[in-house]
Amino acid sequence: MGWSVHLQSFQGKAIVNFPRVIVWNVFAPKAHSANWGWTLMYDDGYGGLLYLKDDPLVDGCSVERPSSDAIRDMFMIAQRVPSAISTDANFFVTDAAFVSGMPDWLLNALPYPPRTVASADELLERLAGR
Repeated sequence: MGWSVHLQSFQGKAIVNFPRVIVWNVFAPKAHSANWGWTLMYDDGYGGLLYLKDDPLVDGCSVERPSSDAIRDMFMIAQRVPSAISTDANFFVTDAAFVSGMPDWLLNALPYPPRTVASADELLERLAGR
Protein backbone atom coordinates (compact mmCIF):
# COMPACT_ATOMS: atom_id res chain seq x y z
CA MET A 1 0.00 0.00 0.00
CA GLY A 2 1.35 3.41 -0.98
CA TRP A 3 0.51 6.84 0.31
CA SER A 4 -3.04 8.16 0.07
CA VAL A 5 -4.74 11.52 -0.16
CA HIS A 6 -8.12 11.98 1.49
CA LEU A 7 -10.94 14.46 1.12
CA GLN A 8 -13.17 14.89 4.19
CA SER A 9 -16.18 17.19 4.45
CA PHE A 10 -16.77 19.31 7.55
CA GLN A 11 -19.26 21.98 8.44
CA GLY A 12 -20.39 23.47 11.75
CA LYS A 13 -17.61 21.64 13.62
CA ALA A 14 -18.84 18.23 12.44
CA ILE A 15 -18.27 15.71 9.66
CA VAL A 16 -21.05 16.20 7.10
CA ASN A 17 -22.31 14.43 4.02
CA PHE A 18 -22.62 15.83 0.52
CA PRO A 19 -23.95 14.34 -2.73
CA ARG A 20 -21.70 11.52 -3.98
CA VAL A 21 -22.41 12.63 -7.53
CA ILE A 22 -20.08 15.64 -7.03
CA VAL A 23 -17.09 13.30 -6.67
CA TRP A 24 -18.33 10.80 -9.22
CA ASN A 25 -18.85 13.42 -11.95
CA VAL A 26 -15.19 14.42 -11.64
CA PHE A 27 -13.68 10.92 -11.48
CA ALA A 28 -16.14 8.79 -13.51
CA PRO A 29 -14.62 9.50 -16.95
CA LYS A 30 -11.30 8.12 -15.64
CA ALA A 31 -12.65 5.33 -13.40
CA HIS A 32 -12.52 1.62 -14.17
CA SER A 33 -13.96 -0.97 -11.78
CA ALA A 34 -11.43 -2.76 -9.59
CA ASN A 35 -11.75 -5.39 -6.85
CA TRP A 36 -11.95 -2.58 -4.28
CA GLY A 37 -12.74 0.88 -5.53
CA TRP A 38 -11.95 2.17 -9.01
CA THR A 39 -8.67 2.35 -10.87
CA LEU A 40 -8.18 5.86 -12.24
CA MET A 41 -6.65 6.08 -15.70
CA TYR A 42 -5.66 9.48 -17.06
CA ASP A 43 -4.35 10.28 -20.54
CA ASP A 44 -0.75 9.93 -19.36
CA GLY A 45 -1.37 6.63 -17.53
CA TYR A 46 -2.24 5.40 -14.06
CA GLY A 47 -3.82 7.88 -11.67
CA GLY A 48 -4.42 5.93 -8.48
CA LEU A 49 -7.10 3.85 -6.82
CA LEU A 50 -10.29 5.72 -5.85
CA TYR A 51 -12.25 4.69 -2.78
CA LEU A 52 -15.77 6.11 -2.72
CA LYS A 53 -18.87 4.71 -0.99
CA ASP A 54 -21.86 3.81 -3.16
CA ASP A 55 -24.26 5.73 -0.91
CA PRO A 56 -26.04 8.78 -2.42
CA LEU A 57 -24.47 10.93 0.33
CA VAL A 58 -20.82 10.62 1.34
CA ASP A 59 -18.53 12.48 3.72
CA GLY A 60 -15.43 12.16 1.55
CA CYS A 61 -13.24 9.92 -0.56
CA SER A 62 -9.65 8.69 -0.84
CA VAL A 63 -7.18 8.05 -3.62
CA GLU A 64 -4.36 5.61 -2.96
CA ARG A 65 -1.09 6.27 -4.85
CA PRO A 66 -2.55 9.38 -6.52
CA SER A 67 -1.04 10.91 -9.61
CA SER A 68 -0.74 14.67 -9.89
CA ASP A 69 -3.85 14.61 -12.12
CA ALA A 70 -5.86 12.80 -9.42
CA ILE A 71 -4.70 15.37 -6.85
CA ARG A 72 -5.77 18.17 -9.19
CA ASP A 73 -9.22 16.56 -9.37
CA MET A 74 -9.36 16.33 -5.55
CA PHE A 75 -8.57 20.04 -5.38
CA MET A 76 -11.43 20.75 -7.79
CA ILE A 77 -13.82 18.79 -5.56
CA ALA A 78 -12.57 20.64 -2.45
CA GLN A 79 -13.49 23.90 -4.14
CA ARG A 80 -17.08 22.64 -4.59
CA VAL A 81 -17.82 21.15 -1.16
CA PRO A 82 -16.84 22.25 2.37
CA SER A 83 -13.89 19.91 2.78
CA ALA A 84 -10.23 19.50 3.59
CA ILE A 85 -7.63 17.47 1.71
CA SER A 86 -5.24 15.51 3.88
CA THR A 87 -2.38 13.10 3.85
CA ASP A 88 -1.23 11.79 7.20
CA ALA A 89 -1.69 14.71 9.65
CA ASN A 90 -1.26 17.45 7.04
CA PHE A 91 -4.51 19.19 6.14
CA PHE A 92 -5.04 21.61 3.26
CA VAL A 93 -8.05 23.80 2.54
CA THR A 94 -8.97 25.93 -0.46
CA ASP A 95 -10.47 28.71 1.71
CA ALA A 96 -9.06 29.83 5.07
CA ALA A 97 -12.58 30.55 6.35
CA PHE A 98 -13.38 26.84 6.05
CA VAL A 99 -11.10 26.00 9.00
CA SER A 100 -13.66 27.45 11.45
CA GLY A 101 -16.04 24.64 10.41
CA MET A 102 -13.59 21.87 11.27
CA PRO A 103 -14.10 20.03 14.58
CA ASP A 104 -12.08 21.33 17.53
CA TRP A 105 -11.03 17.78 18.47
CA LEU A 106 -9.38 17.43 15.07
CA LEU A 107 -7.77 20.86 14.99
CA ASN A 108 -6.34 20.32 18.49
CA ALA A 109 -4.84 16.96 17.47
CA LEU A 110 -3.02 18.25 14.38
CA PRO A 111 0.71 18.90 14.64
CA TYR A 112 0.31 21.85 12.22
CA PRO A 113 -2.69 24.06 11.51
CA PRO A 114 -4.44 23.45 8.17
CA ARG A 115 -2.74 25.30 5.33
CA THR A 116 -4.63 27.24 2.72
CA VAL A 117 -3.72 26.47 -0.89
CA ALA A 118 -4.90 28.72 -3.70
CA SER A 119 -4.36 26.30 -6.57
CA ALA A 120 -3.84 22.65 -7.42
CA ASP A 121 -0.22 23.49 -8.29
CA GLU A 122 0.32 24.93 -4.81
CA LEU A 123 -1.26 21.82 -3.26
CA LEU A 124 1.09 19.60 -5.27
CA GLU A 125 4.08 21.65 -4.12
CA ARG A 126 3.00 21.43 -0.46
CA LEU A 127 2.46 17.67 -0.73
CA ALA A 128 5.96 17.38 -2.18
CA GLY A 129 7.31 19.20 0.87
CA ARG A 130 8.07 22.52 -0.77
